[in-house]
Amino acid sequence: MSERLEAGAAAADSELRSEWIVRAALWLVSAWRPHLGWLALALCMALSMLPALLLQENGWLRAPVIELRLVGLGPLAVATAWLLASWRRPWPAGRRAARLVWLGRVLRLLLFLLLGAAVLLQLLGDWLPGWGDWWLALTTGAWPALWQHILDSWQAVASRYLLWWQGVQQNNAARDDLILAGIAGALVWLTAGAMVTLLRWRRQGLLASVPILWPVGFIMLYSPADRWLFVSGVALALFLHLLLDQQALVQRWQAAQLDYSPSLLIERGLTALSGFALALVVATLMPNLYVYDITAGYYAWLQPVNQRMEATAKRLFPGLAGVMPWQTRGVGGGLPNAFLLGAGSDLGRREVMRVRTNEPVYGYEQPPLGHPLRGATFADYDGLGWDNRQKLLLTSHEADQPWTEMEVARRPLLQSVNLDFTASVIYAAGEPQSASIDYVAQERFAGELVALAARTRSYTVVSQTPALSRAELEALPSWGEGHPLPPEYALFLALPDTVTERTRQLAAQLTANQPNLYAKAGAIEDYLRQIPYDLEIGAPPPEVTDVADYFLFDLRRGYCDYYATAFVVLARISGLPTRFASGFAPGSWLMSEQQWVVTEADAHSWPEVYFPEVGWVRFEPTAYRPQPPRIGLPEQIALGAAGPAFEPLPAPAPLRVWLPLWWLVLALGPLLAAVWAVLYWRGRREDPWLGLLRWGQRAGHPLGQGETALEYGQSLADYVQEKHSRAQDLSRTAAHEVRSLSQEVSAVHYAPPEERPSLRRQAGERWTRLRHYLRSLR
Repeated sequence: MSERLEAGAAAADSELRSEWIVRAALWLVSAWRPHLGWLALALCMALSMLPALLLQENGWLRAPVIELRLVGLGPLAVATAWLLASWRRPWPAGRRAARLVWLGRVLRLLLFLLLGAAVLLQLLGDWLPGWGDWWLALTTGAWPALWQHILDSWQAVASRYLLWWQGVQQNNAARDDLILAGIAGALVWLTAGAMVTLLRWRRQGLLASVPILWPVGFIMLYSPADRWLFVSGVALALFLHLLLDQQALVQRWQAAQLDYSPSLLIERGLTALSGFALALVVATLMPNLYVYDITAGYYAWLQPVNQRMEATAKRLFPGLAGVMPWQTRGVGGGLPNAFLLGAGSDLGRREVMRVRTNEPVYGYEQPPLGHPLRGATFADYDGLGWDNRQKLLLTSHEADQPWTEMEVARRPLLQSVNLDFTASVIYAAGEPQSASIDYVAQERFAGELVALAARTRSYTVVSQTPALSRAELEALPSWGEGHPLPPEYALFLALPDTVTERTRQLAAQLTANQPNLYAKAGAIEDYLRQIPYDLEIGAPPPEVTDVADYFLFDLRRGYCDYYATAFVVLARISGLPTRFASGFAPGSWLMSEQQWVVTEADAHSWPEVYFPEVGWVRFEPTAYRPQPPRIGLPEQIALGAAGPAFEPLPAPAPLRVWLPLWWLVLALGPLLAAVWAVLYWRGRREDPWLGLLRWGQRAGHPLGQGETALEYGQSLADYVQEKHSRAQDLSRTAAHEVRSLSQEVSAVHYAPPEERPSLRRQAGERWTRLRHYLRSLR
């Protein structure tokens, strides 16, 4: 018996808990119910996702993460606009000439735009530091580094847009999905805000949907996407219009005290849905009925406009067609630039790429700092050429996502690349970190990059270039007991049996008595740069078994592959872990277009030496090419203690001009919005009757002894009309509102309980309007 009672009690407790949860959920839904209802808000959010879904349907973005963020950006913009317009109540109606009403609207608009800019910057640049960074700054006081991180992120996004715009002006913009995503995100944010504004102002679903449906339909005219998105948008707009129309009907029926069926909305919705489905079926089955002459004339009339628009689109966003997923087997095989053999003076006439960087230009005659564009690195030397024999580690990465952490003693560099051929690798300066397209990182082992593989003709890439002075390189320790070489890097010391004894003796002679690694590498570099550069050479004879020996002792002239191969062999003999890198030299600086022009003659190879604590450093043994500049980083406070800080990219001139104004807007915008919010909240929370009494007392007409609300309202209305007789229209309107308010306040005390909430709300809305009139009468 006791067990049954306990089971019954437990069931009762469980039922009570579930009932409490249901009640709490219902209370939340009711308490936080937005103006016009949850269904209207959900329909607006669904409509706001259409532009991003259209972008995804066309395959114009090669970054799934950004596509997903853009889809969520629309609902966020709708919720933000709804919240700024007051979540539960409509905007206060009143004379549009009232200053505070317009001030509130302007401040709401500015706040909406500022929030949109912050959200877009986060979507594109991830400028918000993580919780660990905030905690580190809070505990260590490293706030300057935190703000510097935010500013660097903003500058990086701005640099990419300035680089893209420079290309647009020269009709040679590179494809950068970040640019298209930013413009699409701004369109999504603004159209969502316009939709909410029209919806709250006019309460008409079809009119409110125009800011979304018009650009979606316009873009679909110039894209191969199916029409289901537009049809879905029209259906959502019709449903939203029907819902709001039903709400307006119900309010009119309630005001006229007419009976109505609550299920009428469902019946009207089913009728509208049936009509819409029938129209779709008829449109699908019926043949196209049109007069050819009329349609041909229309398209002929529209053709010049279409051509100009397509040309503009190609200029702004080259290569919008989607890219198929692509995998690669790796980079390898033979002497990387073997096509140079025998090419002679004919080489160099064909352009292969154009490159823009965010390096500053200090003068008209002086080009910015140039950087070789590395395509791949090689580790295995067999005496005749270079290869990567071991199986590579392939990892796929999304656009703008780094494949590894940033290395120390390096600074970021942004490059925009337009190729004249479809490349299988991403050419980039220094150590590439991320690209504007999806790519595959090819690694020998974790952290050791061979190449970033992607099939592309245009992209933007972020790299890390070495930033070490000569003194800093000379101060680095040598590999030994204190700094043992990691076991996996031993392959960069491997040499084949083809290496001759005289090559080993030359290496020992060049590096003897050199105090450090950099001095040894520098001695080898200086020696090789004394050998004449020559492209007019043929292939090595068949009896040659080691290219380095043949170049050093027999040929005594050659081009970059020979220099780089000889350097790697001599360096490895001397105990310097070295790899072979292949790509292109910086090219020629075209001042008129602010870009580097790279031709076939700029195909280049160079060696890279692995140093303790700093990683790979480039050397230039080829006599024809200038040696790499050794420029270190300035001292700077770092966020945390994870190595040296990084010098931020110098802001372009337009950015330096607008940054102070941006900081001013960023500082004053939230302050003004907070002041307006406090004033607006106080006005909305103010009791209408007490507010009227305070105004009457300040105006010189206080409440009389024993005077009722109706009597005081009548006397105050007469006083307003008499005192402000010059402004007859305004005083007459204000007097009418005073009488009506006094009547509503009096009715609140005598009306049935179920009608009092609506009367209080009506009195509050009337006081909101009346307050603006009374202020205007001062």
